[in-house]
Amino acid sequence: MNNLSGIAEVLIPASSLKDSESFYHCLGYETVAEHDWGMIQMTKLSTPPISLISKKFFPSVSIGFVSDDLDQCVKQLEQNKISISEDDRSSQPPRIVFSDPDGLEIHIFGV
Repeated sequence: MNNLSGIAEVLIPASSLKDSESFYHCLGYETVAEHDWGMIQMTKLSTPPISLISKKFFPSVSIGFVSDDLDQCVKQLEQNKISISEDDRSSQPPRIVFSDPDGLEIHIFGV
């Protein structure tokens, strides 16, 4: 897809949010937000943000991309016979969700 402009975020499932947060602090990431329901968002200069999320919500890694033309992404996925599992183009931010052949969940967020 030519209209992807970068990685939006990477979701990393964590058994212990606090232990994972400490680990990523050691790698130079800073905590930017903590959510009581089980998510910690972190960032590091010039890298995509990461979100540590409770394994009860996301059992596997997930990746999100950014696109300036979400409708075109949908057309390209359909042309390639890739099933969209969630189509939330009316939400804020708009997004679609699908999986790669190994089941890795992929999000594309519209900008």
